[in-house]
Amino acid sequence: MSEAVSLSFQWKPIGSLSIDQAGKLVFPQAPSAPGVYRFEIDGDEALVYFGEAADLRRRFRQYRNPGRTQQTNLRLENLFREILRAGGQCGVSLAQLISLSTDEPTVLLDLRLKAARMLIESTAIVLARSGGGRAVLNLDKSFDRALGDK
Repeated sequence: MSEAVSLSFQWKPIGSLSIDQAGKLVFPQAPSAPGVYRFEIDGDEALVYFGEAADLRRRFRQYRNPGRTQQTNLRLENLFREILRAGGQCGVSLAQLISLSTDEPTVLLDLRLKAARMLIESTAIVLARSGGGRAVLNLDKSFDRALGDK
């Protein structure tokens, strides 16, 4: 038995990253709510990163003030500062109008469920990877090399 499934969402830009006088990242205002986000980074190379969080505002603060053991946060914080200081841009968008359709009526996904957020994040990564317009930072470099850097 097979079942057709359709996931629908769109990206809503909420602003861009900047650097304050103290050299800290400044994120656009995000809600203290669960969600899925996208960073579009335009520097020497076009990059994209997707993430999900139970509290978007708190998650962005973790990028601004990463702990020593938070490798992804440290890596992205350094990348963001490097790109912005070189004159690049970093836009932030949130997934909106999220629904899932099957043979049953369409339902809105409850983003309080981590599985729902991960479904959207994973779909966005696969779509971005297959689109090929930007390097997807979520993917391991060895994975990209195995695919021929497509």
